[in-house]
Amino acid sequence: MKKILLLLFLIFISSEINSQEKDKYSVWANAGGGISFSKFSKGSGGLLANFGLSASLNGWMISLKHRNETEFLSFSNPNESFKTTSILFGLSHNLFKEGRPTQLMTNILIGASFISITERGNLIHRELFGSKYAEVHHSAIGLPIEIEMQLRIPKYFGFSFMVYSDINSFENLFGFGFNLLVGKM
Repeated sequence: MKKILLLLFLIFISSEINSQEKDKYSVWANAGGGISFSKFSKGSGGLLANFGLSASLNGWMISLKHRNETEFLSFSNPNESFKTTSILFGLSHNLFKEGRPTQLMTNILIGASFISITERGNLIHRELFGSKYAEVHHSAIGLPIEIEMQLRIPKYFGFSFMVYSDINSFENLFGFGFNLLVGKM
């Protein structure tokens, strides 16, 4: 068993060295938050939490992301929300000169998403601070579009600012957010 693990480790190291010579790739995870300008029944706007996994190779990028948009503080129950899971493809470009340890990346992505929607239905009963409503669930398929600026600090760390939109048949979603990036940059 030790010999097999050693062999797999040596193959991984040699492929890592060979791939660095031929291809420029990155793999990272992101997590963050922001502001959603999506419309909820009581006013508009909400908070955004998101996380995802991304990879880029020679200027091409793929990303799997999950967003949870919830209305701002509301005393009504349930809180309305949009939960989006999407796969995105696109281009990634370094705005700094090659060879610099810090990178400023611009990413433009488009893809497909599944959206789970929770909204308030009929009033069940009023309370002193808020009201209880029936919970109504919907789902939709969307077309997510995202533009992201990433500041990658050498090797394993970075920050990003993103602007996103998700066009769908129920409610078009849009907003912005900030992320922390961790991985092989």
